[in-house]
Amino acid sequence: MLKKSVASHGIMQPLIVEEMKGGKYLLIDGERRFRTAKSLGLKDVPVEIVPEMSEVERLVKRFHIQDQHENWSYFDKASALSKIVKSNTIPVKELAETLGMRVDTLVDIILLTKMSAEVKRAFVTEKIPQKIALRIVGASKNLTADIKSDLELALIGKVKEGVIMTPQDVTT
Repeated sequence: MLKKSVASHGIMQPLIVEEMKGGKYLLIDGERRFRTAKSLGLKDVPVEIVPEMSEVERLVKRFHIQDQHENWSYFDKASALSKIVKSNTIPVKELAETLGMRVDTLVDIILLTKMSAEVKRAFVTEKIPQKIALRIVGASKNLTADIKSDLELALIGKVKEGVIMTPQDVTT
């Protein structure tokens, strides 16, 4: 689908590359568009060049770019934030400020990565909104793994039944 679109209309959104030392460039966003252009034999593509960044700046830039993509789930967002935090290059408080979010919201988003595969599937299957998911995770964060999973699945069941319809409806 992308190949057909690029063949017909060209690349509509520029690739984002970081200018590195020695005249090299690092692709920050647009890998699929780049590969598609290459496979079509395109010689020129639109590119936005950004100055060289620190590792933290690069991670934050990639996070903001990905956060704008429609198909990026809140689990993808949680995974990206978790990687940034695990890199130990920026304190959680500073990361939250940089991203424009509260520290407790950032921590709750990262907690989504700790959910069992079963609970994650239930969130996706039932199309639980992110704000409700965060409240459910927050409500269960201090519990042991087995009780945590049981509570999360029970609360997801309440969402499915229509008992929980807003984040404020999540109580334990």
